[in-house]
Amino acid sequence: MKRILLIISVSILIVSLIGCQRNDFEDYIQSIKKTREIEKGQQSMDMKMNMDFDTEGLSSEEIKDINYFKSFESQLNLIYDNEADKTIARNYYNFGGIGFDTTFYDDGEKRFIRMPIIGKYLVLSEEFTDNYSKDVDGKNEYISKKTIEDIRNKWLTTIKSDDVFVSKDSFMTTPNGEVKVRKYTVNLTGEQFKNLLSESTDILLKDELLKETIEEYINKGRKKHKISDVSKLLNDFKEGLKKSKIDNLSYVAYIDIDGYIVKEEIKFDLKFIGSDFYNINGFKYGLEINRWDIESEQKFEFPEFTKENTLDPEEIEQGIPFMFENIFDKNE
Repeated sequence: MKRILLIISVSILIVSLIGCQRNDFEDYIQSIKKTREIEKGQQSMDMKMNMDFDTEGLSSEEIKDINYFKSFESQLNLIYDNEADKTIARNYYNFGGIGFDTTFYDDGEKRFIRMPIIGKYLVLSEEFTDNYSKDVDGKNEYISKKTIEDIRNKWLTTIKSDDVFVSKDSFMTTPNGEVKVRKYTVNLTGEQFKNLLSESTDILLKDELLKETIEEYINKGRKKHKISDVSKLLNDFKEGLKKSKIDNLSYVAYIDIDGYIVKEEIKFDLKFIGSDFYNINGFKYGLEINRWDIESEQKFEFPEFTKENTLDPEEIEQGIPFMFENIFDKNE
């Protein structure tokens, strides 16, 4: 079952890295560059994935575990100021109808999270974060900057000028009120998008930091339950793509009068045909990204710590929902 969690994570990673870009052509490319340089603002990401599984030959216990992943939803609300090194990221996840939320804080001096279920704060010491993630250029990162750039650039080189259609200006409602925007629609074929996913997977395969971090994090504290090799999972995904079909592919982007990308939407259905990809027949995917308060002064509200609302690092596993405990404790 751990493979399924990794499959969801990898799919989200690839599509979110692709989806965070746009293309008009010249105006679109300039908007990409300008949006990448945003130093402060707010952002939301809403993702939904509905999985279709082949349960033939599975035990009742395996089917029970799989049902947690039939429907997955995540919501991220982010407020950030890179110049001040301050961030608040509120996350909500829902697996098979069971939801939980957590919040990450960085006040410029310390990092801490509000753990799900128990609702207490865990201060992430330097020693603790080193145990759960790799350190790159002084910042805890799980994927190299080169990988991010390579996948984003792959999106740009895939799209041609005649793939982009621009609509007339219109107005869109945002948390800041009505904003004048121009809608950009990128029309790719299913085969083009499949190739893009496959080539993005090749880029991920070369990122040792990503592979090591995923394996180390999931195996942390559970050494007797080793997960499958991440490279094998990614290669299996590539092979599955060769026998897959993508339908209902849609990508639209909205650029405001200042040239920033303020909204993106991507949707597609993927079906594995004649391939045994970890009992997955296919999935429906949808992602929406919104940005506002761009380059405006941000107001951060950080909690105060007390003995009652803080958590000892040794108690961290109490914040893991029971379904993940079950999944991570399963043998392969």
